Amino acid sequence: MRIGWATKNVILTATIITLSMAALLIVHLNRLAKDAELSVQAIQLTIDDSYRDIVQNNGELLSGYLEKELTDSIYLLDYEHINLVVEHLRSSDIIDEAIIFDRNGVIIHDGTDENINMGRSFANAVVVERALHGQTYQYLGKNDFNISYPIQIDGSVIAGIFMSMPLSNVNQIAASVNHKIVNQLEESRATHTRQSIIYFIVTVLFSSICVFILSRKLISPIYHLTRHIGSMREGEYKPLKIKKVDDEVGLMINKFNGLCYQLKRHDQKLSEIAYYDALTFLPNRRMLKKTVNSSANGQYYVLFMDLDGFKSINDNYGHQIGDEVLKVVASRIRASLRLSDRLLSPTAKNMAARVGGDEFVIYLDDSMSECDVESVANRLIAAIKQPIAIEDNELYVNTSIGIFHGLETTEIEQSIKNADIALYEAKRRGKGRFIHFDNEMEKGLHERYRLENKLQSSLKTLTGYYLEFQPQFKLADYEMAGVEVLLRWHDDEFGEIDSAELVKICEELNILNELTRWQVSELIKFYDGVRDYVSDSFYFSINMGTKQVIEHPRIDRTLRYLNTQAIRPSLFRVEIPEASFVHDADDVKAAINTLKQNGIDVWLDNVGASQTSLKLVSELKLSGFKIDRSFFTQPSQENELIVSALISIASKLGIGVIANGVESEESEAFLKSEGCLVAQGHYFAKPMSKSHLEHLLKCFSAKDHQACLEVEKHRTQNVKSAM
Repeated sequence: MRIGWATKNVILTATIITLSMAALLIVHLNRLAKDAELSVQAIQLTIDDSYRDIVQNNGELLSGYLEKELTDSIYLLDYEHINLVVEHLRSSDIIDEAIIFDRNGVIIHDGTDENINMGRSFANAVVVERALHGQTYQYLGKNDFNISYPIQIDGSVIAGIFMSMPLSNVNQIAASVNHKIVNQLEESRATHTRQSIIYFIVTVLFSSICVFILSRKLISPIYHLTRHIGSMREGEYKPLKIKKVDDEVGLMINKFNGLCYQLKRHDQKLSEIAYYDALTFLPNRRMLKKTVNSSANGQYYVLFMDLDGFKSINDNYGHQIGDEVLKVVASRIRASLRLSDRLLSPTAKNMAARVGGDEFVIYLDDSMSECDVESVANRLIAAIKQPIAIEDNELYVNTSIGIFHGLETTEIEQSIKNADIALYEAKRRGKGRFIHFDNEMEKGLHERYRLENKLQSSLKTLTGYYLEFQPQFKLADYEMAGVEVLLRWHDDEFGEIDSAELVKICEELNILNELTRWQVSELIKFYDGVRDYVSDSFYFSINMGTKQVIEHPRIDRTLRYLNTQAIRPSLFRVEIPEASFVHDADDVKAAINTLKQNGIDVWLDNVGASQTSLKLVSELKLSGFKIDRSFFTQPSQENELIVSALISIASKLGIGVIANGVESEESEAFLKSEGCLVAQGHYFAKPMSKSHLEHLLKCFSAKDHQACLEVEKHRTQNVKSAM
């Protein structure tokens, strides 16, 4: 059978069409293969870049955190805290090597338990050179990422930190994913080619449809996968959502989702280091600001608190014990907040954060009323002042709290600052309390700063500083036993500062010891002019501040100066504040022993003003104590019973007692009947100048004591009448 031209033409046309379609199919398959290869390359590059960018960003974040965490510790050579931070770093698997070196390139900590390289020079000269010039150093290799940061204070480099973060896990994961993607795409391409040929033999149209469907099925997931990998650079680790697919593409996406989960957990570990305090596991200041800025909506409260007496614990027991105290305090803060029904919500709107050494901030949202906030503050104060048992030591700290009621428009940093100002005012009023912020506090704080600056600048020339004296009389014959020395300061702008307040401020400014030495020098000069008018038992009684007693080595300079003078030590006696006893008794005892060894009597001031342990007074072998003036300025039967008991206790202990603040003849008669030997107060004589005291001493030496005292009483009454 011959085939006609038409048939041949049809066959030829069909063959040409078929071959053309086959050629087009082959071209399409080749293009598909090339697109797949390009996609694989793009995925490989994106995965590698994404993983390395993640490690690099995390390294920079971690370095910034370590710079802030270690600055104070390196400056103060707090090796315990440095070891704690390094140990916390080593507990994670993201750091291969961490080296801390000082500004001379000498290793402070080499990141190991033994720290055997401490004191040696750091071998990487490039890292040290850049750190000393305040520059960072980064090197991203194939197997690790090296980064170093300078640690600075006020722009001055004090140290540097070098870290090496391994890329082995990331490279392995990336290589594994790349390998699987390549194998799966090769298998998928071969399968689709065979299927396309079979479908082409059956029908060109069916083959074309199959190619189109397969193209959509292969390219679209890879496209979405590539875009998803790109979003990982922004820190998004969300899995790729697809319909359930059992082929190679579905398996590839499932593997990718698993990788997202691993990277998300890795990122969470880094966030814990960057946003949480390593010691107490409370949020830090960075986390507080981040949370508040993202969730603040309406009014809120900020409570700023720190620990009263914590510095004494650190100084006497060491920073390790101090860290344990901070852990206990953090635990009590958590427990106190959970006791409030309004704080049971697991949201981050209410949170506690550690923002400094012994400083904590409580953030409460607008669901809390002012009454609720004050209830929280009282609960915190009550919880923290409970005794803390650590290594056979029973320790005590207290807390003061400043409260600020912020508005939605108030920046969190400004709110913390205002709460801190309120905290300062709470401490000024006596500690162990809370106070709400008001604008007058900020004005008062500025005035206080100006006053402190004026006091310090005046110290250079002693401008405005002077002394007054209040005599202390023996009730039996009215002989002047001695005088209490009162430190005064007068300024045209600030007026005259009360002696007790002046001592407190000067002590906070660390200038009281210098003023004490000046007082001793002035008193010796004055005594040289009046020694012929006083008895050998006459004394000057000087007031000391609480810090002077607790930090007793500060007294040594004054004592050394006194020992160089040809003067009897008993000319001076020291009055220590009753508040000293709320601190460590060992410190008080050491200060008292130091003074007594130098021949100086030590008396306790203002007994009865608070809960002093008279047993402790006996154990410390004080020379005596002064009864607080409040018992005489507010006379009552109850006060008389207390005064009588104190005089009796002093007699039985064999120590002296002085009644302070006697204002009336009735008080004098009562004290005589109870056996009190010495008293002072406005009833006898008001505080007076040097010249007036000299005149009075001359009178006492030449005339009858009682007659001179009556003249002084009459003068005092005339002054009161004139006022």
